[in-house]
Amino acid sequence: MSLLRARQRYVQANASMGVTDLKTLAQYLVLGDASTYCVSAPTPAAAATTKFAFAAVTGIAGVVDKARGQRRQAAAEMGAFLKASRTVASRRQDSATVPASIEKLLQASDFENPRVASYAVRPASLRPHTRGIVPEVKGFFLIFDQSGTRGPRGAARRVLEVQTSNGSILNMKELYTR
Repeated sequence: MSLLRARQRYVQANASMGVTDLKTLAQYLVLGDASTYCVSAPTPAAAATTKFAFAAVTGIAGVVDKARGQRRQAAAEMGAFLKASRTVASRRQDSATVPASIEKLLQASDFENPRVASYAVRPASLRPHTRGIVPEVKGFFLIFDQSGTRGPRGAARRVLEVQTSNGSILNMKELYTR
C-alpha cells in the first residue's frame, strides 16, 4: 500500500506525465519501494494462528477488514481521478512535425547532433480546476544529443524533455548529462 501511495504522490506532483515520468513510475514496480526492508517471514501457520487469535480475543476482525476495504477503495478512487486528470505521453510518432519553437531552441542551443523524438499525447479527460488557467500539453518531445567529446565514461550525452502547447514551449527538463 505504501508503494501505491508513493506512486500516486509522484503523479499528483506532476500536471502531466511525460515519457520519463512514465519510466519513473515503471521503476517503482521494477525496483520496489526503497523505504521497505527485508524481514524473515513467519510460517503460514504461525501467521494465521496469530491473526485469528488476536481478532477473536479483541473482537475487531470485522473492523480491521472494513478499514482495509475502505483504504483500498480510497486508493482506487484516487487512481481513477489521477488517470482522468493527467495528460500522458503515449506512443512514439515517427512522422510528426517539429514545432518552430523547438527548431528555435535547437538553433539557440549548443547541441551538435540533435535528434528529436515526438510522442503522441493522451489528453486528460477531466481537468476540473485548471481548465482555462493552465495550458494543456499538446506535445511531448525528447531531444537527444551526443557530442563528439569523449570523457572517462564515454561520449557526452544530453537529453531534454520538452512539453509544448499550440507551438509554445510549456516546460523543459534536462534529463541526462554525462
